[in-house]
Amino acid sequence: MAANGRPSRARAPPATRPPPTARTEAGVAIRLLVAALIGLLGGLWTATWAGDPALFPAAPGDDAVVVHLLDNGYHTELVVPRAALARGADALAGAVRGLPPGDWVAVGWGDAVFYVAEGPVRDRLGDGARALFRPGGNPSILMLAPIDFDPTATPSARRVSLRLSKAGFAALRARVAASLALDAAGRAVPAAGRPGAAAGFFRSGETFWIGHVCNHWTAQALNAAGLPMPIAPSVWSGVVLEAARRAAEGGVGAGAAGLGRAGRLDPAPSRSRAGVRSPAARDGGAPWPASNTPATPAVPWGRRSASSAPAS
Repeated sequence: MAANGRPSRARAPPATRPPPTARTEAGVAIRLLVAALIGLLGGLWTATWAGDPALFPAAPGDDAVVVHLLDNGYHTELVVPRAALARGADALAGAVRGLPPGDWVAVGWGDAVFYVAEGPVRDRLGDGARALFRPGGNPSILMLAPIDFDPTATPSARRVSLRLSKAGFAALRARVAASLALDAAGRAVPAAGRPGAAAGFFRSGETFWIGHVCNHWTAQALNAAGLPMPIAPSVWSGVVLEAARRAAEGGVGAGAAGLGRAGRLDPAPSRSRAGVRSPAARDGGAPWPASNTPATPAVPWGRRSASSAPAS
């Protein structure tokens, strides 16, 4: 009883925290693991290959090599001056010199089967899944396709023109040459192509899979030339195009700063009246304007509808 005569209340003993159980400890470990995994994925998604300002862009007044990046909505290719690509005595120069006439060469890379195959893409979805997800990856090919008209006729929404320094172009060319598989004599090895096509297809020593698709390859070639490029998001062609556009407009410090709209695959524009398609447009991208179409088109894909186009 308290001093004031009132009965005192017994105080409850302080609550004790139950000892951790194996279940609660496992839950904490799982949460930490998930958080670490999210952080790792976020880091991988935002990681970039750094640019090199010593290579790109070419300094004002310096002799530059202009290279064009084309995007058809899900596949990218580089259009390079033929003379610059054919200079030298290596396997790449030999392969370029063996092509039909054309002042420019479209350079692309892809799965050895899917890139060359023809027919509606919707009928080849199974083969596309094989190309992306087959365990161990797939053989690949390098495409060299001559064209004889101005690549700047491609709408700017699907093209970025890049002024590379001589050293930057040499590095890009070396990256392309390194993709070739060589025979015992050090020559490029021809691969099966499309009947009647002017494009040359050559075996590549690289592996095609979801972690290294055509757009990753293009991004690596541009990065070799000094442009900063996102790594994982380069699976999308629009990401590569936007990163190159940022670099062209703001230098290497702006090349991979944010994805913006680049991660969205925009619908392809309609065909031109003449129906002659640019290198990257054969898969449903922007056509060459009819006014720039030669009477005998040098583009190796001729007159095709988007539904019958191949893809990488």
